[in-house]
Amino acid sequence: SAALIGITDKIYTRIYSRESISTGLSSFMIDLQQVMSMLNNATGRSLLII
Repeated sequence: SAALIGITDKIYTRIYSRESISTGLSSFMIDLQQVMSMLNNATGRSLLII
């Protein structure tokens, strides 16, 4: 199969995360923060890869 992707202004991707003892955040919370940042900064022409 194939996909057609138009011109994008930004490309966001989520990176692998692990729990952080120093920040006290679970890996799930870090994942949520990454996705929240992507959504807050994305435009209608952004490509988000999760």
